[in-house]
Amino acid sequence: MLSIVRLAHQKYAEIETDFVSRHRGEINGYWKVKKNDTDYHKLKFNNDYENPLILVQGWNKLKDFYNLPNNVQVNLIFHGSNEFEVQSVKEVLSPNEIPPFHSRSLLPQRTAVFDFELTRINIQVPKFRLGQDLGSFLQTSHFDYLVLCGDNGQKFNIHLLNINNVDRMKLGYNWEHICNCLNFNDGNVIRFKFELKSGNAISSRCHLMKLA
Repeated sequence: MLSIVRLAHQKYAEIETDFVSRHRGEINGYWKVKKNDTDYHKLKFNNDYENPLILVQGWNKLKDFYNLPNNVQVNLIFHGSNEFEVQSVKEVLSPNEIPPFHSRSLLPQRTAVFDFELTRINIQVPKFRLGQDLGSFLQTSHFDYLVLCGDNGQKFNIHLLNINNVDRMKLGYNWEHICNCLNFNDGNVIRFKFELKSGNAISSRCHLMKLA
């Protein structure tokens, strides 16, 4: 079974990352979701295993057929050969209920978030200083880079610099470009959101979003 979650403000539904990792090479293109014994809904998978999404193609027909709420978690059974079946539907009422793979999840003990207020000093620069909290959090990961996933499918690889010195840890060298692509401006509050795996391992994929 796998879950996909789409919230009212989102253009695309987000897919459970562990599922696409397990079935790499088995799923691609259009997913066929069983409607009845002879017919299917078709959902477009973006073929991205780091930031897997269901695109707009086919979603509205599925939403109308099942009368899905605007904030929804859909649980699917995978039958192989790109064929799926809806097992259950759940309305999402709180970020604490959203599975941890999703960008807006705040599921306790399965997610970690770090918020920053942006100024011209930390936007219009190629490197972003992480600070003590986020730096200490990432220092144990031994990552060389992060995969930053913005809303609506944007994805950026960015290096972790000075990882042996928390006080000097930065993201670089394309931070200003990322801010421009995600429309981050002076005064915005942004969030870095991580999924915590078993044993508190950190995923190198990080959702990056504007809060205000």
